[in-house]
This record gives sequence, structure tokens and C-alpha cells, in this order.
Amino acid sequence: DGEESVNASLVAYASGEWLVVHTALPASLYTLDGRLVAQSSGGSLLQQIPRPASGLYVVLCGTQRSKILVP
Repeated sequence: DGEESVNASLVAYASGEWLVVHTALPASLYTLDGRLVAQSSGGSLLQQIPRPASGLYVVLCGTQRSKILVP
């Protein structure tokens, strides 16, 4: 039910109570002003981060980053 963001092989979307990031790397979620909101530990092909309040965020995985709109 969320907006999907694609940057190279980085795919992130909102689904239910989670943000899902398709990567085996640890994923971090930041506000646009650089505040860390949440992190995942990595290790599986899908990372789940608790869904934050509605807004625009940046997902960072290794050297890849992508903006995501959480409705």
C-alpha cells in the first residue's frame, strides 16, 4: 500500500506496519534533515523496519540510498 522507490537494485516500500527493503545489507532510515529513525540488522534478503509517521524519508543500504514516501 506504499509508494515504491527504486535506485539501482535498492527497492523499498511501505507494507502494513513495516517498511520493507529488498537487500541483505543492514538498512537505515533517515529523515530528510539527517536524523536516524530506525535500522535493521541485515542478514536476510528482506529487511523490515517499523513503519514511521507519514512523510518523506531516505533509506540507506551500504553505498546505495533512495528516497521513500510513506503515506
